[in-house]
Amino acid sequence: MENSSQPKARSSIGIWSRLNFSQKFAILAVFFALPVIVFIPVSLIEQYDHVNEYGIKEKLGRFTFVRYGK
Repeated sequence: MENSSQPKARSSIGIWSRLNFSQKFAILAVFFALPVIVFIPVSLIEQYDHVNEYGIKEKLGRFTFVRYGK
């Protein structure tokens, strides 16, 4: 005997098939844009730190020489 009081689990494919093109496009656009949106502030902060640290070793007199050929 089947218990009809329990709701049936919806299939994600069934939900996806009921969406129209603009809704699908918006979901995929957010899905692909989210990593880029997260990455941009992180890279800008790192770049800002490198710009602020430029020349600190030279200013303090700690030059780093690279020897080639050994």
